[in-house]
Amino acid sequence: MEIKYFNREKEAVETEKVYGSDAVNWMYDSSTGKLLTQLLVKKPISKIYGAIQSASFTSNKVKPFIKDFNINMDEYLPEEGRSDADPYSSFNKFFIRRFKEGVRPFAEGLEFPAFSEARYFGYDCLTDDETVPVKGKYLSAKALLANSKWDSTFENGPCLLARLCPVDYHRYHFPDDGEILDFYPVEG
Repeated sequence: MEIKYFNREKEAVETEKVYGSDAVNWMYDSSTGKLLTQLLVKKPISKIYGAIQSASFTSNKVKPFIKDFNINMDEYLPEEGRSDADPYSSFNKFFIRRFKEGVRPFAEGLEFPAFSEARYFGYDCLTDDETVPVKGKYLSAKALLANSKWDSTFENGPCLLARLCPVDYHRYHFPDDGEILDFYPVEG
């Protein structure tokens, strides 16, 4: 399964290089993969996988990953207390790397700044007739919100959805003044 996206910087359609693409395609496209995914994609398994990726031996995955995905490391700081020669103590620490000051300029004027490095899905008016792709499923706006108290507030409203990939910088930023109205876990 190829994922196509429009690269605004290059003004061209590109094919996304997916980390573990063979495994991902097998999980989403084959009946045995779908069955195994239903059994394995659970919170305890995710916690175990996360703990493994925080182990020091996973730091040996960082350099090959950087090379395979052509990540410009001149833009990032090493983990606090580490050097440029050995910047991250684990694969997870690499995932939450920090930008160097001034590497990403803030948008000015009428431009809406991105709140994360990601592939964005934008909708002028998201109704329940439309669905949004999330982790191999297609969800309605209500399913995406996963909290009925917000249904009427956001009904038929605009939506900007960020989909982070393994190559992306895994931090979010508030692009403007604002207020957190609510936060809650969403199962799945």
